[in-house]
Amino acid sequence: MRKYFTQDAAANLLRDFNLMKIKIFASSGEVLFSTDQKETGTINDKNYFREIVAAGKPYTKVARKDARSMEGQITTADVVETYVPVMAGG
Repeated sequence: MRKYFTQDAAANLLRDFNLMKIKIFASSGEVLFSTDQKETGTINDKNYFREIVAAGKPYTKVARKDARSMEGQITTADVVETYVPVMAGG
């Protein structure tokens, strides 16, 4: 698999925009890149991803402090999770 995004580029975005994490997904839900390298290759099979994001629509949700994120992680601060589809050919 060719490299879609570099760790250096991700580090700059994390710093410049004060982001917690960046992930790039295939339309199948496979994580092609993550700033948390152990997530690369895993599959997002959640309904919001399959039914909204993979269909080409952006999706955003606020996870409040000490609540579960859309990926099941307990947040230590209020977090905005945003998925923005970038699709070739439509």
